[in-house]
Amino acid sequence: MVSNSTNNLFRSRQVSTSRFDEAFKAFIMFGAAMIYAGVLLGPWGTLKDAAYNVGTGTWFIYAAVFLAIIFIVLPGIFTLGIMTTKGRQSLKQRFMSLSTALIPLGLMFWVAFSLSFVLTNASYILAALSDPLGLGWNLFGTANAAWQPMLTTILAPAQTLALVVGLVWSARTAQKVNEAGTSTIPVIVYCFVATSIMLWLLL
Repeated sequence: MVSNSTNNLFRSRQVSTSRFDEAFKAFIMFGAAMIYAGVLLGPWGTLKDAAYNVGTGTWFIYAAVFLAIIFIVLPGIFTLGIMTTKGRQSLKQRFMSLSTALIPLGLMFWVAFSLSFVLTNASYILAALSDPLGLGWNLFGTANAAWQPMLTTILAPAQTLALVVGLVWSARTAQKVNEAGTSTIPVIVYCFVATSIMLWLLL
């Protein structure tokens, strides 16, 4: 009897720890996308230098801020938001379940971020198709095609669409995983603010 109770408690803790890890994976996913967008696409040269100069003092400061944003600031603001609601579950349980709503947001953040490079460098695909092994081939006559950005006119609308899809998807996910029966408005507002910041960084 004691052994069974101990095993059940151990399994329960394992499940709780696993869900807690998954919750922070969501913050890593969408938080990293926002930071990388700021570093690679933003106008801040000092930030770029700090990120690129690995091993320097400024890089360590950048790394510390990077980790603080992902593991303290973003989860902290999220927690403050869901603290305004009450339900049958504890705050920790609500944190673990409602943070699932951030996964679609993070996924679409990365889609929007990646479009900046995919569309800009799409012309390289033509050269790669003609010489896929780098052996000097010119199978389709495009091996020496000059680089030029492609589909630039649809970049901004495509990124905006991806972010809007992520926001709506996250809002619907928050409603589905809301086991406590509390208001999901704080989560939706959180996602909306994060989406607005990401849109500003991209555009």
